[in-house]
Parts: sequence; structure tokens; C-alpha cells
Amino acid sequence: RILAVSLLLLAAWSGFILYRETKRRRPPPAAVAALVAISLAGLILRLSLSPHTFLHEYYHIAEALYAYLAGDTGPVYGDTGPAIFQLAAALLDRRGDPQIIFATNAVIASLAIPAIALFDLAVTGSWPRAICAAALLCVLPQHLRFSASEVLFVPAVTLALWSAALAALYLETRRTADALCAALALSAAVQTRPEMLLFPV
Repeated sequence: RILAVSLLLLAAWSGFILYRETKRRRPPPAAVAALVAISLAGLILRLSLSPHTFLHEYYHIAEALYAYLAGDTGPVYGDTGPAIFQLAAALLDRRGDPQIIFATNAVIASLAIPAIALFDLAVTGSWPRAICAAALLCVLPQHLRFSASEVLFVPAVTLALWSAALAALYLETRRTADALCAALALSAAVQTRPEMLLFPV
């Protein structure tokens, strides 16, 4: 599907941008090590502490399982979340396993930690502030509670943060590639939940 290919392209493109900016900026090794350590701690917390269960209010669990894993969410919700779940299930050869939804969201939620740090860094240019932002999100109770649930706001928030970070980077570099990657991340974010259509505003 086009959306799955777009997500893979976003991941590869983002990796290239991170590599390019690391070579260009030569960040302090201690700051990079701190960000990696906080991100790994966030992943461990979300895989071990966050409840792996349905947390959406008044949600029909049986319908949600089939809808997410089959990609049939109807017109109310977007296709990004189910596309990510199906892609993860295919890569791990665990099609039809509902646990893939919770585990995938936990991993995606942990990616919001470096995303918010890089957004802060792009805006302020301060590594201490960026590390502080990452640490705060790492242990934020509400984020921890919903990180490993089926709630589609999990990928929405991560994608929105990453699009904001890339947009802030573009304002500095004026590279068209950065703007296009930001637009791709934003496109995926707004296709996650209908409320995300208001995010660019």
C-alpha cells in the first residue's frame, strides 16, 4: 500500500537527515549519550510499565482488533495507525496477533522522546534544554499510561512532534528535502486521527 511505503520512506529519509545533521553539527558525545540513554529508558518503561491494554473510552474491543489488523477502520479514523500495525505484524510474521498493536505503540511512543528533544534543539539550539525535554517526556505519567495502549493518539503525537522538528530544521537549513520530509511526517500524522487535521493550524 502507498501509506506503508510512505512510512518506510519517512523512516529511511529521517535516518538520512539525522546522519547528515550529526556529521554537520558534531554534537557533544556526552549529550548524544544522554539522549540515547533516556530514549532507551523510555522504551524499557513503556514495554514494561505501561499497561498493554485497551484504554479508549466506550470502545468495542472485538471490532477494534479486526479493524486495526485488517486495516478496516472506516471513515472516522485514519489509516496510519492500522498501516503501522500491519507493517509491524508483517515484518515480525505475527499477523492477527493483537499484542502487536500494544508493542508497536509502545515502541512508537518511545520515539516521541528523541523527537521532542530534537524539536527543542532545532528551536533553541540548547542541548541541556533538549535533554531536559526528553527526560520529562520519558517519565510523564500520562504519556506512560497510554503509550502501550491501542489509542491512535500515540502515533499521532510522535509523528506530529517529528514533523515539527523537521519543520524547525528546515527554517534553519532551507533544504527542500527537510521540508518534504516534514510534510510527509505531517501527512502521516493527520491521517492518524481526525483531530490531527487541526494540527497544522
